[in-house]
Amino acid sequence: MKILSTVPPGRLEAAVKLLGDYVEGLDSDTLLKALAGYKAEPVERHRTMEPLLTADQVAEYLSCSRRSVWRLVNDGRLKAARIGQNTTRFRQADITRFVNKSARNTGQRRS
Repeated sequence: MKILSTVPPGRLEAAVKLLGDYVEGLDSDTLLKALAGYKAEPVERHRTMEPLLTADQVAEYLSCSRRSVWRLVNDGRLKAARIGQNTTRFRQADITRFVNKSARNTGQRRS
């Protein structure tokens, strides 16, 4: 964040007035010095979306058939997202959750 050396006086005085109730002895010079030493952290504007997997990719990951993947979906044990009329995709987080839940039931965990 870059602090302009020429902050419009009206804005600076408004900021001092607003913050003056919370900071004892605040004046415009003190506020400018404090802001000059402030280092803003960059803000992540867009979260990247995790890639979605196809039924074939899920079947390969789980080492099972594509038909078994659809059986898990139909039984409600595996979440799927319908995209359009004929397209279904799977989130990696849902696959990981399914694997961990299955591993708990058998007493093992898959890495």
